[in-house]
Amino acid sequence: MIYLLDTDIASYAIKAKSPKVDLKLATVPSSQIAISAIVRAELLYGLKRLPPNHKLRTSVHQFLKLVRVLSWEPEAGE
Repeated sequence: MIYLLDTDIASYAIKAKSPKVDLKLATVPSSQIAISAIVRAELLYGLKRLPPNHKLRTSVHQFLKLVRVLSWEPEAGE
């Protein structure tokens, strides 16, 4: 099973703002956690408004190194 995180859950995980999300993700092998290319784009877009030295930049880029990013094929909309 793959856990496909949406932007909100990915943000909670990156910021460690939800103990419930952190606990759940800690029980899932990292190989089973993924985000879509759209979530990746949204996370990177969110960084555009932050100063270059903001600590969240490092957290997001580290997160993106750890999770698998799945592409969207036309069939995904079905």
